[in-house]
Amino acid sequence: MNNYFNQKEVLYHYTSEKIGILYILQPGELRFGQLSNTNDPREALPHIPDLQRNYPFGKCILKGYGYVDEKILPLAEERIDYKILTNKFNVVCFCQDKNVINSIFDYGYAKPRMWAQYAESHAGCCIVFDKTQIDLKFNELRYNIKYSGNLEYNLDEENSNHGITFNDFSKEICANALDDYETKCLKEIFFKKSIDWQEENEYRYLIVNNKNEYENVYLDVSDCILGIIISYNFNNDYISKLHEYCMKKDLFFYQINWINGIPRMIDVNVKYLKTKIEGLWDKIKIKLLSESIEDSKISIKFQKLSNYDKKLDDEVGSLLVNKIHIFHAENINYIEFKVFLEKLKSFSNKIKCNCT
Repeated sequence: MNNYFNQKEVLYHYTSEKIGILYILQPGELRFGQLSNTNDPREALPHIPDLQRNYPFGKCILKGYGYVDEKILPLAEERIDYKILTNKFNVVCFCQDKNVINSIFDYGYAKPRMWAQYAESHAGCCIVFDKTQIDLKFNELRYNIKYSGNLEYNLDEENSNHGITFNDFSKEICANALDDYETKCLKEIFFKKSIDWQEENEYRYLIVNNKNEYENVYLDVSDCILGIIISYNFNNDYISKLHEYCMKKDLFFYQINWINGIPRMIDVNVKYLKTKIEGLWDKIKIKLLSESIEDSKISIKFQKLSNYDKKLDDEVGSLLVNKIHIFHAENINYIEFKVFLEKLKSFSNKIKCNCT
């Protein structure tokens, strides 16, 4: 799988089984979430600007953090609704591979803590996206203020300056002051996190919804999905359905087995396709044997009979060689199995063998 990813820049989105299947894969869209619903208190809780004087004299009181001039406090409280200020920022968050890969855990899909926290304790899924396509879809959104980028994990909160000065308000341009504050501090506030979050290696898309803070905003990802990864607690009843979905959409589908805590990938598409191929191959052999074609223990020899010409013998032999190759060669992906299964179905129809 890593070789496949080397061809593309990818993003990973961990989610629950229900949300992944019903609300992302089926409609082909991702909903932007409000920052007030995120799990980082620095973002989820109202982010209070420092209403600071820009000169050291005058009567001030302490509110939250930062000094606020007593005369301007009523105006500030009237203008700033901290909840709305938080709710109108909407984000979609992804994990990504590290720039330098030193171990399996540097890949974005190999994060056991994220599987536990965001994917229902390994019962959910991790959907893999083509970042280039996500960027294109994001740029098509019609919002005046939108940003995307990597998060930084070098936050020094005590030395951060998020202040709106007394002079900003004394000029009676309170609304403009807040707009300037949002623009100036947007990346500092919403694209920086504590070092404690650094293993998530997050990439974020953010929009500012000034029209309707409670409007649901969706990102079209129908052409951006590369594949699906599940872990060991995923509901077995849904695996075959997801396999069929991935085959229809031409997506890869992997399941992680954690061997002594180390993630090992199983290609679910290949697993199911192998089963289908073996089943169909057995039916073909029975059909051919019923026509008195010999099946040797060492190899299959197809004798030339009156009702089969040499061309058909060669085709069967070619299929056998192809089957042996894909079943035993290394680094064969599901696409080659899929192509071979179609060849086998075609041959099955030719000899009037029931392949259902």
